[in-house]
Amino acid sequence: MSFEAVRNYSTNDNVLIAPGNEFKIEQWIKSRLVGVSHWVTHARVAVAAHAGHDAPIVLEGEMGAGKEFIARLIHECSLRRRGPFFSVTCWPVIEPSLETLLFGAGSTNASGQIYDEKGLVEMAAGGTLYLDICASISDSLKIRLLHLIQHQEFRRSKSDLVEKANLRIILGSAPQPATDSKRGAINSSLFISASDKLAILPLRERKMDIEPLSLSFLNEFCRREGKEERELSQEALHALHNYDWPGNIGELKKCLEFAARQARPPGINVGTLPAHIANRRGFNEYSLPHSGINWQEEVRQFEKTIVCAALRKAGGVQRRAAKLLGLKVSTLNTMIKRYGIDVTSFQFTEQGYDNT
Repeated sequence: MSFEAVRNYSTNDNVLIAPGNEFKIEQWIKSRLVGVSHWVTHARVAVAAHAGHDAPIVLEGEMGAGKEFIARLIHECSLRRRGPFFSVTCWPVIEPSLETLLFGAGSTNASGQIYDEKGLVEMAAGGTLYLDICASISDSLKIRLLHLIQHQEFRRSKSDLVEKANLRIILGSAPQPATDSKRGAINSSLFISASDKLAILPLRERKMDIEPLSLSFLNEFCRREGKEERELSQEALHALHNYDWPGNIGELKKCLEFAARQARPPGINVGTLPAHIANRRGFNEYSLPHSGINWQEEVRQFEKTIVCAALRKAGGVQRRAAKLLGLKVSTLNTMIKRYGIDVTSFQFTEQGYDNT
């Protein structure tokens, strides 16, 4: 099973929502949700508003954009903050196993005794369950989730007994085109109103947040690892701004942690950044440098960049990356070895955006 469970995620009494305590909540959210863009300003207000009620909400965003981070932040600012927080990503789990994971099952042990196997819906009692779901889940599972959302009721797999639930549900979804709403995992069929959705912008659409996020991630990493603080050079910052960040904030955090491990105090220069970011070229058919280029080196960098882009898109899964490139897996593996690409650096997750 692919899920992460976090119990009693935050127990800081300063975050309790109570009459007259709204200012402390706002300050806590501001310290956690780092950035200077208009979207960050809007998101801080939205998080405080959603923390003040118990209705289900949908967080829409690309992989690595920070959906689980926002879900955790809403939980830790809500009245359920002393309860557990569970997170589950549905797409890598086979559906029958997913239903058992969520709703539990009635089982029989080797001696023939019947016992109940608890699912996350029961384990999250008094807290929050975050489900990052995909468009491919079946209609039957959607119906079960809808009933849970509407009535706070569920049945274990292979059981007819209706159980009461006591949890807040937050749903995560990839952005759904308006023309594709019938196929979306999150749509009007789950009775989620537009006012209970929060769209999380990809990092490429709010690049003014790159610098404050980078400094926050570096400070967090150095503090956690007991290292001397690192500073970003202007050249390194320029390279970060020129990159499109298909892996969003999760990829940015991994990039900076990689650079912080490579760099010596006091600063991080462009040479310590991952090669596919540091070597991004700024010329095209209209702006070839007067000094010319090294053809073989440029072709090499181009190939490496394309391979890295496919690996990012595929989350580090070589079989998927090979399909995106129209290559055999063995051919892609040869290129990965030739260019010394660290595949694990592309296996980013939502948990990556956690600037505590």
